[in-house]
Amino acid sequence: MRSVFKSLGSYRSQVFQQSPKTSHLAQAFHTTSAPDLYTANHLIWKHVRCGQLDVARQLFEQMSQKNVVTWTSLVSGYSQHGKVDQSFSLFSEMLFHYRPNDFAYASVLSACDYSRGMQVHSLALKTGFYSWVYVANALISMYWKNSSDVGGVEPWKVFDNMEFRNLVTYNSMIAGFRMHEHGYQAMSFFMTMCRDGFGLDRATLLSLVSSLHGGDEGNDYLTGLQCCLQLHCVGIKTGLALDVGLVTALVKAYSTLGGEVDDCNKLFLETSGMRRDVVLWTGIMNAFVERDPRQVLSLFNQSRREGIFPDSYVYSTILKACAGFVTERHASAGHCQVIKAGFVDVIALENALIHAYARLMRFMGRLRQH
Repeated sequence: MRSVFKSLGSYRSQVFQQSPKTSHLAQAFHTTSAPDLYTANHLIWKHVRCGQLDVARQLFEQMSQKNVVTWTSLVSGYSQHGKVDQSFSLFSEMLFHYRPNDFAYASVLSACDYSRGMQVHSLALKTGFYSWVYVANALISMYWKNSSDVGGVEPWKVFDNMEFRNLVTYNSMIAGFRMHEHGYQAMSFFMTMCRDGFGLDRATLLSLVSSLHGGDEGNDYLTGLQCCLQLHCVGIKTGLALDVGLVTALVKAYSTLGGEVDDCNKLFLETSGMRRDVVLWTGIMNAFVERDPRQVLSLFNQSRREGIFPDSYVYSTILKACAGFVTERHASAGHCQVIKAGFVDVIALENALIHAYARLMRFMGRLRQH
């Protein structure tokens, strides 16, 4: 093993000496001896992780010897970086040389649309990989992502046919319910998951809380708030309640479901001293925007002092708050902030500006009538 890493280090040093800026492996292959298969596979994976897919492909093409790991690494790389056509094409080409393993199936499925996903599913059935946990999990996610069937018939079929399930399996199903805004189904499935003896992790709670944001059947906000409170308690018991992502989801859920804004603020204050991102700041500002626009401006100034760089979503919230003041001074101030930030061509902000000025004009018109 030591000799492998030694040869890897020697080869990499030669590559970077030859082309320190781009690590152009095509040039390096002409000036150095070709690496062994293990080293070449490792190099492909390193370049894939760095997003250097062109370099990884050059190395792949010049390898005289390849194995299933070589092919899978590049298929996975294309998939992870959103190169859907390249991933599927390389996977198809791989079939002429090697039988794909479960990781190859899972990698290509994560990039597939419905039509291609069905083809890969058929191949997995023929080769016996359809029930392997990595492949089945990827199939569940693929069907949820591409299916217009909000009931999730196809993901349920895959789930029911699995011989072995893990936490990712259940998380994939819950994420699918969240995707289609079926919060109560997600909660019901979560209870089934607990009865089956599975624990939970951050992804489980995040998907469950996020599923309560949407317009579920019946729009029963009280039940939604009760579910949100229960999940919040679970987060406290498991120590996940201070995760910034989960706090952001909880703030949004409480706010959307008509919860008390003070509860949202308490949640936000509990993250003091943590690395609060722009998404969390936007969430707490949105909670106040209809009820206390002055607090929105105060939070905006606080976020700037903490080094947060506002994006277009933040400015959209600021403009909604400025519209709440119904004064020319606030509308103009919000407009100036948008221009300074360089977001003048963002349609959502243009709409928010029109709303703010239109609301001001209506208010001024009513004043003149009186």
